[in-house]
Amino acid sequence: FVLLFLIFIPFVSAVDIDSEDYFSWLVDSDFVVKNSNYEYYNNIYNGIKKGSVFLDYGRRDNAIYRPRELMISTALEGDTLLYAYKITNNNKYIDLAKLIGDHIINDCLYEHKYPREGEDKPTLTFVASMLNMNGDTWKFNDTPEIYMNGMLFAPWFLLELSKTTGESKYATAALKILDSVIYIQEKYDRNGAIPDFLYFYDPTGASWYASFDVAWPYYLAFSEAYNYTNDNKYKESMDSYFSFVFDAFENKGGTFTFNKDGIDYILPYEKVADNGLNCDNYDGSLKVDNDFTTDQLFYTVLGLVSYDKDNYYSKVFSKAIKAISVNGSTFYGEYTITGDKGSHAETTIESANTGFYLELLMKYDEDKDVIDSIFKNVVLVKRIVAEDKNANGAYYWDFETEDAFVVESLATAVLLKSGYESILYVDERTPKKSIEEEIPVAEKEEEVKEEKKESVLNPDTGSFIDYLSIAICISISLVVIYNVLRRTKFYRI
Repeated sequence: FVLLFLIFIPFVSAVDIDSEDYFSWLVDSDFVVKNSNYEYYNNIYNGIKKGSVFLDYGRRDNAIYRPRELMISTALEGDTLLYAYKITNNNKYIDLAKLIGDHIINDCLYEHKYPREGEDKPTLTFVASMLNMNGDTWKFNDTPEIYMNGMLFAPWFLLELSKTTGESKYATAALKILDSVIYIQEKYDRNGAIPDFLYFYDPTGASWYASFDVAWPYYLAFSEAYNYTNDNKYKESMDSYFSFVFDAFENKGGTFTFNKDGIDYILPYEKVADNGLNCDNYDGSLKVDNDFTTDQLFYTVLGLVSYDKDNYYSKVFSKAIKAISVNGSTFYGEYTITGDKGSHAETTIESANTGFYLELLMKYDEDKDVIDSIFKNVVLVKRIVAEDKNANGAYYWDFETEDAFVVESLATAVLLKSGYESILYVDERTPKKSIEEEIPVAEKEEEVKEEKKESVLNPDTGSFIDYLSIAICISISLVVIYNVLRRTKFYRI
């Protein structure tokens, strides 16, 4: 009986996950500055505020590594806390999310006059892209340059926080930020584009390079603002931005082509001016033949797919991403424009990109076996098991380096959320088609006929096998229990 039980167990596809244990790193670790660790951190980083989220932790020294707070990581950790609260209904997650939200609106917002000379200079509200030690105090730079990608995740998180808690203060701050972005979009005057950087120490005010990698946070923030307020200006701003993006792909050289295994693929550049350009992460140069950064690629494509997954560029970019994946599940942090591993020696497999890839696959209703395989063979397997509470249940920033020691909050937040979403996807959703499939109508009709024939015997192939396996296992277990009890004194009584 035991042998039969073990034989049938592999056929049960569901992964037994305790949601509280799964998300526990979010509240157990000391990545977020909170009551329990505030005094310790403030003695090291003078002026640091509760709700701050460190990006990296080094396991060699068991200490914060390269101390800094990136707004993109802070916002994404806050979002994953909200998600954990919705799954578990445990207040410890929403309480910590609110602490992060309070930190953003109280410590990370600043007002500044629009810097261009000769303009009516209104006061605008923005979010700091990064906070770290400046002199002897933890703060953002007094003359910052705003990285629009990192900034735009914050108002999205704040709007979600207001929607979840019913507290309007977060949404009020978020809408002030987005109204400022709309003003910049109009003054930038490039047919809906957004600059990659905004400079408050330069009278010209903005970079002349328009960025594609704001697509995902732009969609998230502005679609949420529209849903929250029902104000058309947020939808119009979003439509204007994506109109610019698709036009740049079509008419401004915003894409490049590479060949892999005899097939041509198309991907977007990171930025566009008179033509498309990629930024070198080491020397800062902008060239058409520089390597491209993979997370920026995902920020672009996830935005396009969220906005319109049936658009031509959404589809071809998604196919190209699948083509450059390593073993169908992981990605180098950078690639050459020929679709190969990045040219810099430091290029490695960066873990957050697997989480982004899961998001992309689920948006296209990819085969659930593919999703399930990535979760079981990467997301679960690569999770750290350690005595150290800052590492246990988290992820290193890369999957490849043998002596990896840097635990990253951004990668962990992304993988925890996308990983759990993939569990629900596999258990509850029926896939439609792969992002690579384009089935002609006639073939679809034949498939429907075949499915109807099969459905008489097997109405739901995957779940039917699962349920049958479970039923057999339960039956065997009951027989074993019965035989054990039958031989006991208790049974005879």
